[in-house]
Amino acid sequence: MTERTNQKLNTAYGEFISELSQTNSADLSPLMAQAILIGVVDQLYFKGKLSPAQLEEFKDIVRLMIKDK
Repeated sequence: MTERTNQKLNTAYGEFISELSQTNSADLSPLMAQAILIGVVDQLYFKGKLSPAQLEEFKDIVRLMIKDK
């Protein structure tokens, strides 16, 4: 994955968490956030926007990001 793609994912994740913190779902668990983000990545795959290798790479990154938070 390129640095630019990684940066985009980090930015999207940050915006996603920021949006959630401003809603009634502020107590969203990290596991639930991970499930939502992986669901989004799966949708990109099913729409043909990601290759199988990219799908797994994105899922691994999402898992690592959640563990870091």
